[in-house]
Amino acid sequence: MQGISGAIALRDGDWKFIKANIGPTINDMGSGAKSADPRIALAVTKSDQLFNLAQEPGENHDLSVQLPDRLDAMRKNLQSALSASP
Repeated sequence: MQGISGAIALRDGDWKFIKANIGPTINDMGSGAKSADPRIALAVTKSDQLFNLAQEPGENHDLSVQLPDRLDAMRKNLQSALSASP
């Protein structure tokens, strides 16, 4: 569920939600990470993103603006999953 630069994603069937991970600093980068590493810049998400992997597995077309209800449901599902984690 979590990757480089603190990126957090959630799958629900064909849907994938990626939570924005940018703020004053990059979240949860880890002590061994180097902020100049180009992979970190590629992993930064400035806004929440939503993808339908069955229709478009390459994750090139963010559907968050077109499907705000699905986006909100995925946000809530992620929050529930994070709250349930020890």
